[in-house]
Amino acid sequence: MGHKTKPPAADDEEADPWVQRIEATGCAAQHYALQDCYSETGDWRLCQAAMKSFRLCMKQSSTANRTAVEITGKEQGGASTKKSLAE
Repeated sequence: MGHKTKPPAADDEEADPWVQRIEATGCAAQHYALQDCYSETGDWRLCQAAMKSFRLCMKQSSTANRTAVEITGKEQGGASTKKSLAE
């Protein structure tokens, strides 16, 4: 069983929390490209370019989120840092 390789349909009652987290990073396209590569090849070693692209996007997203927290005291998406640290 693997991850979904396509975003959920807009009419889905409730989106998968994992998909929501990926989409919140702004790296959904890279995530789906990586999943599609693995689905097509069945070998992560053949998906190094897609993996690198996803890793770089996630790193940039993490840096942007840390910067936003330092400036505003809130994570991107408006969550309070105190709330997110408590979870």
